[in-house]
Amino acid sequence: MWGALRQGFFYELDAVLMLTVLASAILIMILLEKKLEVNLFQALLILFTIVYWAALFYAQDFELAMEEALKVTSMPLIGFVAARLTYNNKLKLLKLCIWVGSSLVVVGVLFNLYRQNRLESTIEYANTLAIFLLVTAILCILFYLHEQKVGLLFHLTLQISGLLLTLSRSVWILWIAAILLLLLSYKLLRTRKQLARFSFVQLAALGLAVLIKWDLFFFLNRVHSIQAKASELQIRFVYWRDSLAMIRDHFLLGTGGGGWSVLLPEYSDPVYFVKYVHNQYLQIFMDVGLVGLVIFISILFVFYRGIGLGIMQNEESRLWNKGFVIIVTFILLHAGFDFDLSFPLMLGVVVLVLSIGSENLFNLTIKNQAYYRLSLVSIFAFLLFSAWLTTGYSFMKKGEHNIQSNIQIAAAQKQFTTAKWFLPWSSKAYYDAAKGYVLLGNQTNDSASYQKAKEEIEKAIQLSPKQSLYQALLLELQQATQ
Repeated sequence: MWGALRQGFFYELDAVLMLTVLASAILIMILLEKKLEVNLFQALLILFTIVYWAALFYAQDFELAMEEALKVTSMPLIGFVAARLTYNNKLKLLKLCIWVGSSLVVVGVLFNLYRQNRLESTIEYANTLAIFLLVTAILCILFYLHEQKVGLLFHLTLQISGLLLTLSRSVWILWIAAILLLLLSYKLLRTRKQLARFSFVQLAALGLAVLIKWDLFFFLNRVHSIQAKASELQIRFVYWRDSLAMIRDHFLLGTGGGGWSVLLPEYSDPVYFVKYVHNQYLQIFMDVGLVGLVIFISILFVFYRGIGLGIMQNEESRLWNKGFVIIVTFILLHAGFDFDLSFPLMLGVVVLVLSIGSENLFNLTIKNQAYYRLSLVSIFAFLLFSAWLTTGYSFMKKGEHNIQSNIQIAAAQKQFTTAKWFLPWSSKAYYDAAKGYVLLGNQTNDSASYQKAKEEIEKAIQLSPKQSLYQALLLELQQATQ
């Protein structure tokens, strides 16, 4: 729900706040249970996180690498919380996702949360909203098969309609493939009654989307544009080509988190900027190299292995496990074309589903007092660290708000100064301070403000020498102060 409301990891403060809440919950759990249980899945998540934190020592940009490490840190935290839940409670959380999906569609339509005619809702990215709605639509069908409640078909209608309104062609194709796979996997869906119901749901969803859009031909034109030469796919080929060149030069350990966005000008021709490479596997390879990618693939292998062992236990187990395989597989397919897992909403759902399939593999209970105390100290230390980060990012966010609104610029500089004290590695704080002085100079025509901006951006470049955005601002300021 937090991910749906706040969009997520693109904003550092939201990420740290969520991590603080998760870490606090884990600390309470450990204190109450007086033991620590770890399975193979959790161990691999912890190892994957350690690799990202280790990358800080050689990262191209320390601050960007820390942002990525914080994002990945949520995986073992979510995995640990999920492991403490009963199977039924995990299913209840997944059912909550259905309500979140329907809410995203309703809120997005009512408040006109579109960009370039594509529904984005509060997620602020149409493709990620589309893949989330595909997941919740599959969950609707699974819960319908389990509970036989017609109300779930109403949710399904809303979510398919929302999926259509995102105009995400790749997810439309995945949805058709998902329908075919579900029909093959579940005999109950192939009865005349159920086929009639689901056909009606599809038509009702299309009708609702056309009614909201008030343009039938817009959808038809979008369908006609599904082809190998689509511009979005062609530009992704350019990203992937440049990323492979970067991977070749940083094969084993990668560039550190966020290295792609820093080194991109050295590898792109013509020069362009995009924060993510639109391929989760290439992104991991660039961030933490072959080592990190192997660990990530191992996490997925553990899930599929666990599902394979548990799928034949009983009828109910088969229903859910086959559905979880379909959900994870389609998320992973789409992750090859986009950056969905950069959003906490998607990352949380993925880790939750992966944990269900991996929960019975290599369970280790740690009762040794030394390890138990070490776990407590580690979580408590992380809480102190996250509180420190929260304070620093809070001041930075207040300063950014004042700069964006072009008011209280002098107050913003004080907030940036405090943020720099809490986050001495943050080149962004110096960059934001430089922008503030530029605005102040524009308002007062005082050359001293431009000189101060030049000093701030030089400090930002010292922290991140290869950041082209900083270099461009420095060049402008050098010309303005001559």
